[in-house]
Amino acid sequence: MVHFLHPGHTPRNIVPPEAQKDALGCCVVQEEASPYTLVNICLNVLIANLEKLCSERPDGTLCLPEHWSFPQEVADRFLRVMTWQGCWRSQYESDFRSSEPIQEQIMFYEGSPLQAIHRDIFNGGDHACYFKGMRNHPLDLPVQFTASACALNLTRQGLAKGMPVRLLSEVTCLLFKALKNFPHYQQLQKNCLLSLTNSRILVDVPFDRFDAAKFVMRWLCKHENPKMQTMAVSVTSILALQLSPEQMAQLEELFMAVKELLAIVKQKTTKNLDDVTLLFTLKALWNLTDGSPAACKHFIENQGLEIFIQVLETFSESAIQSKVLGLLNNIAEIRELSSKLVTEDALKHINSLLCSREMEVSYFAAGIIAHLTSDRQLWISRDFQRRALLQDLHAAIQNWPSSSCKMTALVTYRSLKTFFPLLGNFSQPEVQLWALWAVCHVCSKNPSKYCKMLVEEEGLQLLCDIQEHSEATPQAQQIAASILNDFRMHFMNYQRPTLCQMPF
Repeated sequence: MVHFLHPGHTPRNIVPPEAQKDALGCCVVQEEASPYTLVNICLNVLIANLEKLCSERPDGTLCLPEHWSFPQEVADRFLRVMTWQGCWRSQYESDFRSSEPIQEQIMFYEGSPLQAIHRDIFNGGDHACYFKGMRNHPLDLPVQFTASACALNLTRQGLAKGMPVRLLSEVTCLLFKALKNFPHYQQLQKNCLLSLTNSRILVDVPFDRFDAAKFVMRWLCKHENPKMQTMAVSVTSILALQLSPEQMAQLEELFMAVKELLAIVKQKTTKNLDDVTLLFTLKALWNLTDGSPAACKHFIENQGLEIFIQVLETFSESAIQSKVLGLLNNIAEIRELSSKLVTEDALKHINSLLCSREMEVSYFAAGIIAHLTSDRQLWISRDFQRRALLQDLHAAIQNWPSSSCKMTALVTYRSLKTFFPLLGNFSQPEVQLWALWAVCHVCSKNPSKYCKMLVEEEGLQLLCDIQEHSEATPQAQQIAASILNDFRMHFMNYQRPTLCQMPF
């Protein structure tokens, strides 16, 4: 019988614990088996001398000589051996990566410390096992790769819907740790960002969004890779809507993020490139400025209005137009900045889009006009133009379908308070009518959110006032009654007898 020394393998015949070590310093055991293949022997030698054989790039990563070539099977085995021996480090670049992403290859290697955990997850096992394994391992590279791959696969396979909120929160936090801990490893960053952009965990799961937003904004301003910029912009867009206006104002990175995003928009517009990056960037700017005077101020200071007018002149796609107008709506809501929109160029484009066949484009153009014309101080020397805009606004609303209609661009609001001054504007029924239509639309589409918001922000009384006011138009009273009916349907147990004596 012949015994061979095998490092790290579970043997069939084991000698006592004081087993010897091989030339590479690995603990070895005796096994009745076939000897190592020449490939494995060569790979072990290569791994032991990797830093001597590799050259160093300017960014500190290592790469093999250019003339070396690893067949598919050898590349897979090389990664498996490195992972098993715990030799993989962030400075080793992706020279050894095979056709599948490296983190997914590592995940399935026989003997990987997380292989059984991963198998349990995707075979219906306990999800908690995965996170227990994550918590018990240091944040080294193979674990981070596995984390990003698992999160990505959770999204792909729809498992995220069935996982407890606490566990999804840990996924999110782990991915952001991966981004922070390995700032120079682009493949890992790409997978982490992809995992985040492909799932709803950023929206549905509680975690420190303020800290995450700071990091992603800072990261966005430092990287120029177009694909990774697109993903970072997408994450920024989602996170921006999850922060309060107070948190947005505290973000030191906000100014640079707005400036960087506007630079992307300007570049795409100059080159006439209508692509996914442009759409994501416009959406991110829209979300960043929603209810955030600080972001709106940065937008104006960085020639954002001029850039957006150029976008409207260059692109006729409704998806682009609606996002541009949505952001300008955010500007129009802020009294200190709304005067910036009362220019011939801006009003010309906004008024021309008021009659757009695309409902969402017409809606946002009408919103801008409603907010601007409600402030008479802006029109002291041009009241004739204000009255003409109000007539156009009324005509556009009369051509709209029911307020329960579906729009391509989902209309969402952090607060309904921006509508309240318009709802109480009985001297300008066109303005009041737009605000009523808007509130009715969001309440019919998402009653659980916006009917509740009406109560919390004390907006119900305004609707009751419209119902009872002698100067309110019949159309305004009808829409107000429709909103209150939606309220009754979804809050039958809500008792407020003083509000219009509503019979609950």
